[in-house]
Amino acid sequence: MSEEVVERLRESHDGTDGVNLDEVPIVVAVYHEAVRESTTPGEFVSYAVADPGSSLGGWTELDETHHFFPSNAASDAVTGDADRFNEFHMELNSYFDDHIGATAIGYYQNSELRELTITVPIRFQSKMETIAVTQQVASLIDERFSSNVDIVAKVRSNDQQEALIRRPAGEEVDVYIYD
Repeated sequence: MSEEVVERLRESHDGTDGVNLDEVPIVVAVYHEAVRESTTPGEFVSYAVADPGSSLGGWTELDETHHFFPSNAASDAVTGDADRFNEFHMELNSYFDDHIGATAIGYYQNSELRELTITVPIRFQSKMETIAVTQQVASLIDERFSSNVDIVAKVRSNDQQEALIRRPAGEEVDVYIYD
């Protein structure tokens, strides 16, 4: 089927409409969609490239997965990362009276954590409380997670995002607090 898609694309854009796809590589990918109720997105399974003017080449298998933290599935599949997230979550809660129900989605390539997206919902009313939570999250990210992982943390109140914390792999933490 993929061969036919590439063929049809090249035929429908053969230069007569001002676009010539014979001169462009075409990438075809297979994506496994997650079930509707899933807390994680789907994953790319494989891809193939049709170089300019040629048909589809061989398929390259991809090893991509996503894990939701905290969850039993993550604890079973990626125990060390699940433990690190649980420690992060417990330590964050130890600093504040209200329980903070942080969650995260980890993106893995070849069984290695590459990206971690953390959501920290808060119920605080004052800007000082938001700043305190944001500073604590930023500090714990540096303490608890490997520096070779891209991390984004979003501090959210009921109706809007209050702060963004970013730490690209190998770099320092950047903190943005919104007005």
